[in-house]
Amino acid sequence: MSMVSFFGSDAESVEKRDALGAHYLGLSLVLAWFYCLWFSPSVFVCMPLIGRAMVYSWLASLAFSALAFLVMPLALRRINIYEHPTLVWVSAGTLAVGTLLFTLAKPLATLPLFIWVVFPIMLAVANALLWAAWGEFYTRKRSTFAVGKFALVYGSVMLAAMIMTEILPAPISNVFVALLPIACGAVYKFENKTVEGLVFPTLLPKAIRKKTNRATLIISVSLCIACVACYFTIAIVPEDNVLTGAAAYPLGMGLAAILCLVIASIARVGKRTEAAYKLLPYFMVTTIVAIAFFLSNHVEFDTIAFTLAVILAGIFELFVISYFGTMSAKGYMAPVAAFCASSAIVRLGFSIGEVWAVLYEDIQGIWNTFVEPTSLFLMCLVALSLIPLVRSEGDIIHVTTAPATQNDTEEICDAVIVEFKLSKREGEIIKLVARGYTVDNISNKLVISPYTTQTHIRHIYAKMNIHKRSELLDYINMHRDNEKPVRPAAKAEKK
Repeated sequence: MSMVSFFGSDAESVEKRDALGAHYLGLSLVLAWFYCLWFSPSVFVCMPLIGRAMVYSWLASLAFSALAFLVMPLALRRINIYEHPTLVWVSAGTLAVGTLLFTLAKPLATLPLFIWVVFPIMLAVANALLWAAWGEFYTRKRSTFAVGKFALVYGSVMLAAMIMTEILPAPISNVFVALLPIACGAVYKFENKTVEGLVFPTLLPKAIRKKTNRATLIISVSLCIACVACYFTIAIVPEDNVLTGAAAYPLGMGLAAILCLVIASIARVGKRTEAAYKLLPYFMVTTIVAIAFFLSNHVEFDTIAFTLAVILAGIFELFVISYFGTMSAKGYMAPVAAFCASSAIVRLGFSIGEVWAVLYEDIQGIWNTFVEPTSLFLMCLVALSLIPLVRSEGDIIHVTTAPATQNDTEEICDAVIVEFKLSKREGEIIKLVARGYTVDNISNKLVISPYTTQTHIRHIYAKMNIHKRSELLDYINMHRDNEKPVRPAAKAEKK
């Protein structure tokens, strides 16, 4: 297979790329930029990675990022970024310029107002915009974030980016990190052509969406708690006790990337995404083990605790993104809200855990009193969150991977009739369409003319904001055809 063929925009090239999960490259580049910027000591020329000024800048960045991700769905309520592609380039350019100013411009990098306010806000807003743009793209493409494919691309990009950032000398490594968002913008421009003419899937009826609320709440709270525990451990472990020093950050993320590749292999060998989701409780247990290593009061175990916490934080982000990406593609959540929620959950967990630890470090007299009880409390909290997570495992797997059953189809048809105020006759017709009846079959069964049947079907389409039979069937089946290749709009129309 030639490179030209692989990177073409025809249906065959798109299908080849989708089979490998190459369309997850753009989102992976955003994540690689984020972690290379904050976790690589070689990038920080003007100040040390673990210095206090940098820690406060990191905390401000987490807080403003979480806020930006929470506000972005409201800001973009009437705007689709794919209709304004310039926003993507502005966001990518802002991240690139901000990265260079922050890491190389010493007058600015030592100015508190810049590193604690201006820079964090600038990067938070630009990052949230870029994230929302990819959320729109994946939802239009109906990418259901099969963990095997996403983990493979995410792990590969993260590992390569971390290695390059560490082996390149400054300032070349700084330029490399700054170019990651630019590469992300270029990939977006290319990939966006493959979904031209496609729109967001119609949201499922409220009655159907409500059924996923419990599973979504449980996985959100559980993984947020896990992120809090991980970053509390990362921040509370004394830097002097970590054998690898500041290099432990890129080492941990490199190992997280390798673990992503292992997860991808497990999912592909099992040929089911659920094989990956079944690993989630084990990662939660490993979080408890990491805290236990810290509580052992053995200096040699602190490095293990620290490294495990960094690895697990990266893995939990993978699962949060995968879950909410699936929810968006299947019509359970609006695209921007889903993707921004995924990142907000992670950033909130990171910031709460790290702020908690930093307060203990900065306020004299409370370290010895509160660190161990807090660590024990977080162990218990993670353990307690495991109970509903394990009990909801079936619901999570059903939502993310299971094909729609006959009962599901009947239930969604009933919900559609209520949600979109279909007439009695339209309700009868949509149920027959769901069972595979053609227009002629429906006409014969209901003893009406094919013209009348077509008129009713057009009314159904209009009420549901759907344009053709395949979209209706996809909707009724709850968008459960995973990773369907998307043809370029022009060729699809031609056919």
